Amino acid sequence: MSLNFMLIDDSSIELFASQKSIEKEVVDSETITFIRAKMALAYLHSLSTLDKVDDDFVPDIILVDLHMPEMDGFEFLKAVENLYHDFLRKTRIYVLSSSLNISEINDAQTHDACDGFINKPLNAEKIQQLKMKQLQPI
Repeated sequence: MSLNFMLIDDSSIELFASQKSIEKEVVDSETITFIRAKMALAYLHSLSTLDKVDDDFVPDIILVDLHMPEMDGFEFLKAVENLYHDFLRKTRIYVLSSSLNISEINDAQTHDACDGFINKPLNAEKIQQLKMKQLQPI
């Protein structure tokens, strides 16, 4: 199964580690990374202005960190809600964070634009769970 991933994290080390884990577990995957949530949002916005996005990279799964400068994960989720476009209807968004704050975890899990909370680091088991969830209808 081919999957497109978008990774958003202000740590280049976390981005690298997550991308390598995905590439190892989902051989035919494509991954795009952003070190700033605003840049990822701008990319998604640019797709929303196109008449047809078939030839462009549309993420199946977005993994976003919570604690980032400029725009945090919750601000990104809110912005994506406002951006919602038909091409994103099959995209699932997960918070990928090392936060142990129960309130943040609950807020992520109950956010309308978020499909779940995943504790860092991303590993083979978590990636396999993401693949299985992606097969389920939204």
